[in-house]
Amino acid sequence: MIFEKFEENPHLSKFYDHLQTHGLTYNPHSYDTQLSFLKGRIKQEAEVFSPEKLKNTSTKYFIVDRSIFEDCYVFAMSQYKSGLMKEEEFKKYMEFFQSNSENIRTPDLVIYLKIEPKKLHERIQKRGREMEKSISEEYLRSLQGLYESFLGEVREMGTQVVEVRTDNLDEYPLVLEAIRKLKH
Repeated sequence: MIFEKFEENPHLSKFYDHLQTHGLTYNPHSYDTQLSFLKGRIKQEAEVFSPEKLKNTSTKYFIVDRSIFEDCYVFAMSQYKSGLMKEEEFKKYMEFFQSNSENIRTPDLVIYLKIEPKKLHERIQKRGREMEKSISEEYLRSLQGLYESFLGEVREMGTQVVEVRTDNLDEYPLVLEAIRKLKH
């Protein structure tokens, strides 16, 4: 399992601090935050899928909690569309993404754990990460729309998409059931 290393992003807390103080206005930490995530994911992917590492492992599948494509098509796009990132910054981000895209593997499968934004907001608040406390339900709703577009993009790339509703925690075993039903 390959987890997002959000705690290694030196810009994330500054991004959230600015967001909490100034709201949905231009955030001078947005570009650096997103670029740091992108660079980290590219580095992580290069490490995991290096020929030497693949040669020395029997692992056939890697589970990544957030793909590079999500970073681009959901989170960076959200920053740009909401005005947190300037157009010039978004263009620079996309140029960096494009210049590195030939080394990025397209996922074979995306499992989308779908949940109503209101319920997700409740869970985020309950999780209690200090920097996430200012996340609004409206922001989560806008991300949901971007996720729907993202799923269309990855389907066009040939990626299989499995959507599982997770409004109720009892539904999580359905994720495993959906995975078991997949063609290998």
